[in-house]
Amino acid sequence: MATHPVTTQPQGKHVTEHLTNFDKDWHSGLCSSMLDCPDSALACCCCCWYVGLVAERAGESFWAGCCNAPIALLAVRSKVRGAFRIRGNLCYDQCISTCCCQCAAMQTKHELDHQGVSGLGPRWLGNKS
Repeated sequence: MATHPVTTQPQGKHVTEHLTNFDKDWHSGLCSSMLDCPDSALACCCCCWYVGLVAERAGESFWAGCCNAPIALLAVRSKVRGAFRIRGNLCYDQCISTCCCQCAAMQTKHELDHQGVSGLGPRWLGNKS
C-alpha cells in the first residue's frame, strides 16, 4: 500500500465569519427606551423583577433574571443579539448590563416586541402567550 503525503491543508468552513458577520442594529437606542412610561417605571423601581420578566420572555428562567439581574441580562442580550443578528459583542453587553441595567433591559424588551416575540411575564401572572 502506497502512502501519499498531504500537500495541502484541508480548509475548514468559515464559521468565524458567520458568527461575527451581524448586519442589524437594535431597533431602539439604549436611552430611547426610556420614552415608554410604564416600562420605565417598572424597570426603574423594580429592575430585578423587570429583568426576570424579560428573561422569561426570551425563554430563560424568570428567577435567574430576578435573582441576578445584570448577569442574567448579559445572557439574555447575547441570546437576543444572536437570534436576530444584531451587531455588538459580549464586552459591550457586559458593560451595558452592569452599568445601565434598566436601559439595557428595556432595550432588550423593545427588541423582543419589534421582532414579534410574544408574551411578557410569567404564566402565573395571568399571561396566556
